[in-house]
Amino acid sequence: MPVPGSKPILFLAILFVAATFLAWYFSWFGRELSDADISKYLADENNPRHVQHALLQIQQRMERGDTSAKSWYPQLITLSGNPETEFRLTVAWLMGFDNKSQEFHDALLKLLHDQEPIVRRNAALALVRFEDSSGRDELLSMLKPYLLKAPADGVVASSMHEGSTVSRRTPLARI
Repeated sequence: MPVPGSKPILFLAILFVAATFLAWYFSWFGRELSDADISKYLADENNPRHVQHALLQIQQRMERGDTSAKSWYPQLITLSGNPETEFRLTVAWLMGFDNKSQEFHDALLKLLHDQEPIVRRNAALALVRFEDSSGRDELLSMLKPYLLKAPADGVVASSMHEGSTVSRRTPLARI
């Protein structure tokens, strides 16, 4: 016999599990997208995860030799000029998967002059697949120390410890 008052707790537990599952499911990049979803996700610039999910799905199709991926090439070219760094760096990486596309080659040559080093580097790496050495200087610069310019005058105090991992947007120092 159920304990009185246990139904609301059971309902709350089921709701918690369902909400957790749905949050995971809709943010998981392994979920296959339909063509319509890919088009919709590519246009959803307010949700970067949607764009990244669509880009990953296009990349997987390109690797399989699925020519349907070409239908999104114009959107990829457009994204290569997007102000969002994440989009440009991912698109630069993605363009290397079709080294026969002149549109991609042209876009990658433009991305070699991007303001963000990570975008330039992905573009240079992708150009290698085109057998284009235009990105050679950028590739060599990856092996050298990176000069970081301070936005203001002052005393620099490092916020890093020896052996710390540095990723994009990691604060390196305080002024």
